[in-house]
Amino acid sequence: MRYTQGITIHQMYNFTNSIGLVIVIFLTSLFVFIGCSVQENEITSLNDDQTPFFRTELDSVNSLIDQGKTTDAAIILDSLLVIAESERLNAVIPQIIASRGLIDAIQGQFVIGVNRLEKYLVVAESYASPNTLYLYRLRLATLYSNSGQSDKALTHIDLATENPPNDINDNYIFGGLVTKAGIYTGNYQFAQSIDIYQQAIRYANERDTLTSTIEKSNIAIAHNNLGLLLHRLKRFDEAIAEFEKSIAINTSISNDLGLSQNYNNIANSYVGQDSFETANEYLLQAVQLNQENRAYTSLVRNYYNLGSNFEKLSAFDDSYKYYRDAYNMSSEAGFLPGIMYNAYGIASIYFERGEYQDALAYANEALELADSSSTLELKVEIQRLLAKIYEASNNFSTALEFLNSFNVLNDSLREATYKIDIEEVRSGYQFELLESENNLLEQQLFIYELQVRRQLMYLLILVISILAIAISLYIYSRKNKQINQKNLQLEELYKEKDMLTKVIVHDMRNPLTGIHGALDLLMTEPKITQNQKELLNIAYRSSMKLKDMINGLLEVSRMKEEQISNEFEFAKTELICNDVVDSLKTFAATKNITISTSIVECSIKTYSPYLHRIIENLLSNAIKFSPKNSIVQIVTTKTADKSSWIVQIIDLGPGFTENDLTKAFGLFQKLSANPTNGEESTGLGLYTVSMLTEKLGGTVTISENYPTGSIISCEFPLDQS
Repeated sequence: MRYTQGITIHQMYNFTNSIGLVIVIFLTSLFVFIGCSVQENEITSLNDDQTPFFRTELDSVNSLIDQGKTTDAAIILDSLLVIAESERLNAVIPQIIASRGLIDAIQGQFVIGVNRLEKYLVVAESYASPNTLYLYRLRLATLYSNSGQSDKALTHIDLATENPPNDINDNYIFGGLVTKAGIYTGNYQFAQSIDIYQQAIRYANERDTLTSTIEKSNIAIAHNNLGLLLHRLKRFDEAIAEFEKSIAINTSISNDLGLSQNYNNIANSYVGQDSFETANEYLLQAVQLNQENRAYTSLVRNYYNLGSNFEKLSAFDDSYKYYRDAYNMSSEAGFLPGIMYNAYGIASIYFERGEYQDALAYANEALELADSSSTLELKVEIQRLLAKIYEASNNFSTALEFLNSFNVLNDSLREATYKIDIEEVRSGYQFELLESENNLLEQQLFIYELQVRRQLMYLLILVISILAIAISLYIYSRKNKQINQKNLQLEELYKEKDMLTKVIVHDMRNPLTGIHGALDLLMTEPKITQNQKELLNIAYRSSMKLKDMINGLLEVSRMKEEQISNEFEFAKTELICNDVVDSLKTFAATKNITISTSIVECSIKTYSPYLHRIIENLLSNAIKFSPKNSIVQIVTTKTADKSSWIVQIIDLGPGFTENDLTKAFGLFQKLSANPTNGEESTGLGLYTVSMLTEKLGGTVTISENYPTGSIISCEFPLDQS
């Protein structure tokens, strides 16, 4: 009988954020039992010459899984399944599928695993031995849990554990309890999870006293997982106590892999208590074990945690050494999570040293990997770091972009964190109620033995329960009140920020006008040299561009706040379109661009100035980015049901890349293409189109044909009433 320690990618890093650690506890709990091998006497209904073959092959599969060679193991299992199905060996099929489900779980293919085990569930129920069916249901529950279907997971757990056969393997009973605890952890039902973990440990200790059938390493894992959950709840002293129990067991059986994880986890809890020196001592012990056993994935995790701790102690040289070693190891192995986290760590150290170019390179590398892996917490920190780097480098516009991105992501993270905090509070109440229930049972037994104290004890328990509920409700009320107050403060801060931005932009316009006028006068001076005149021209053009941006921002802000609901009137779309075309013919002629029109007559209820601005911005953009001697088309149509009017601007420019499409309508977004005749671009055009189209009740879409041009379509309802 074997158990794996349940190593997952999520276990590699020490983050104190609430979301990441829940995933760690959940997955480690669920993986705890799934490394169980099949007992030799479980292969039934086979010929004598068949039994050794399948037993040998399944043993080799278990060995490959232990070595992490899951792909090779899967190939063998798929071949065995073909043989078993062709010869109708129904007794061995459930064992093959159960092992195949284990590999699906390890590889993160949870939905595939669910479908695979559900397909053969009837076969398992009909032909599998009691132990195999029990294990089969546990693995199916594991896969359902990891695919987000906790109700079905609990159904299969209950089917397996409520009425187990008399001869069921003790390790399977123990594994079922630990798996059930993991499911409750994933649902943020921490009180139930703690209770079941403790029940599993008590069961293991009882069986150890009687028969010593449950492996020590499995009990160590249960203590370890309970410690992770207590750490999640910030009950660090209790977490450390559980990790120490796991360390004692793993030390007695020389389980280096388990010890290295224990040392890493107990170090995290000491970090939670700000005991960094003690944490580093445990991490260095983990490093020594992982180096001896060549456990490089775990070693990367240890190095990262050491780097993080030394950084908090401002020991930047030591911190950089560990981040760099972990980064190099991850790069050599192609281990992307290791590269991502340690690139962020290296970037933060370079920033502290004032080496901003190096910091920028590593931060961008970390951000690219975080984007592809949807790691929200890390993306928030990277965006914050990039904003600081650009600010320190005096690149304030780019710093502002990253700061805005940070605020958006941080709001999403804060919302998720609030939800989990609420679940933690509820779990705390449930845990208190659970403890009260346990106290009640103990007191009832005591009262049964001592009848004289019965009435007194009932009264005492009732008072304790009422006080516990009252205190819980009071804490819950205060927590909600604090959250609401913080939300109101954030709203006020956002309003103040918007007002401050408007004031700054507005106040910049007058000084800029003075600068512009001074430059105009200097350029008329007859005594300036040609070089001086060129420099003045550059300054003049820059001041004009800045002036256009400021005016554009103020105009966009005005239009954004303008109320137009009572200004809608019916207008002839062909008149608006032709007016825009006439106004831009001179601009198009400078590049010998032909404006082709296909306009249907139509009357639409709209706000004409906004519609005129939308079409003007789109047509102007098309001319600006189209090559010389090309054609730009403006086409209008009605939808088939004649409920909407569509205007399309079609050009033969460079089009939009996939990256462009994700940010085309953002404010001040820099796209990949450049104007073809050196024209200026403020980055406000498409943002204004999107904003005004939405105010008119319409939609705007881009049909790109990169790199041969693009089609931008705006659709508006004919009657806003």
